[in-house]
Amino acid sequence: MNAILRPATPDDLARVCAWAEDAETLYFMFPAARFPLTPEQLQQALAQRHAASVLEIDGQPAGFADFIALAPELPATLGHVIVDPARRRQGVGRALVEAMCRLAWRQGAVDIHATCFDRNAPALALYQRLGFAPVGWRQRTDYAGRTHLAFDLARPPRAADTEDGVDYDDDPARIDFDWLTGQLAQTYWSPGIGRPKVELAARHSTVVMAAYAEGRQIAYARVLSDGNRFGYLADVIVDPAWRGRGIATRLLQRILAHPRIAHVENCYLMTFDAHVVYRPLGFEVYPRPERFMWRGRPATNAGGR
Repeated sequence: MNAILRPATPDDLARVCAWAEDAETLYFMFPAARFPLTPEQLQQALAQRHAASVLEIDGQPAGFADFIALAPELPATLGHVIVDPARRRQGVGRALVEAMCRLAWRQGAVDIHATCFDRNAPALALYQRLGFAPVGWRQRTDYAGRTHLAFDLARPPRAADTEDGVDYDDDPARIDFDWLTGQLAQTYWSPGIGRPKVELAARHSTVVMAAYAEGRQIAYARVLSDGNRFGYLADVIVDPAWRGRGIATRLLQRILAHPRIAHVENCYLMTFDAHVVYRPLGFEVYPRPERFMWRGRPATNAGGR
């Protein structure tokens, strides 16, 4: 599942409204709205919200959320959280909330708050798995005049994954594709590659991991995997100004331990001259290279980079 969080646009609103397919679903997402939800209702509400965002899965919108409150050094409050009905029970809700939390932390929020109703059991379970805990409750009356409980939940600040002044992050939305394209275009494995291909490769990877220091990106790696038997490590790059400091090793340790690929049986890579980096991480030269085969794209179909 390749998930990317992007800003919502006016063109997204009709689709998001359609996801609120009944009054109950709409009440969980937007308690003050009238069913059916219209783009006009949603647009009016968004005028008072922050960072309205769409989560795309494999290039298709699959979830939506925003913030009621979002400011540095203050709590952030999630709102309007909803997932496409066709993508529920597929991990989209978790990916959406995680991505929104990362967005809030990058903007300096001290913790993340959300409200969840007592009869929305799947959402309560999800928030609990993500580290949210109840901090209060209040009584509400729903659209049908029924009384129920609304739980106020909070997730504490993320422990920053920082070592020696370098921040390591698996958020695709944070990648500086101009920097990355410039670095990869100078390598022996992708000389002259253009930004569209670099972005496409990141979007279709199972995990991307990058390193940041002094306000900019300084390293990158990605893995493609079936999540079970096979993984392929690619595009490992460190800014020349930051090489020789162990950043590649620390980046690779983190990406190989990522929950999406940590249990993969075999992870492969190709390298011309970086064996000394990979051997301490458990990689070896394959003992039977004749078993590997390769197929390049036919020359008649080759396009530009």
